[in-house]
Amino acid sequence: MEKKYSVRQDFRHPVTVPVQEINGQPAPDAVLLNISPYGTLLEGPAAFRVGETVCFQVILPDDESATWISGKVVWTESSPEASRRFRAGLSFLSPQWRLPLATVNLWGVLSAAEKHALSLTLH
Repeated sequence: MEKKYSVRQDFRHPVTVPVQEINGQPAPDAVLLNISPYGTLLEGPAAFRVGETVCFQVILPDDESATWISGKVVWTESSPEASRRFRAGLSFLSPQWRLPLATVNLWGVLSAAEKHALSLTLH
């Protein structure tokens, strides 16, 4: 597996959000492990290739409807905690400002720039 490191645009907040589908297929064993407005860490039984576009569906804790999100795989690795599981770092194709807020209560830890960008997105 290939892993690439780069400077992150934003802090990734630890979460545990089950993934419903990946690329149109059920994904009962996949989960998001951290998230920011710009990307996420996806772990599951399927391996991905760097550069691959992944479309996944989650149901956020504050919402009963499904949310579809697309991202590009920027790095991959085998899961250090479990055999036959893989991790992929995804960069979202467009920022997803509501995801971190919906998965954990973050308003108190957002930077002024993040709060400003979020307020522009919500209006």
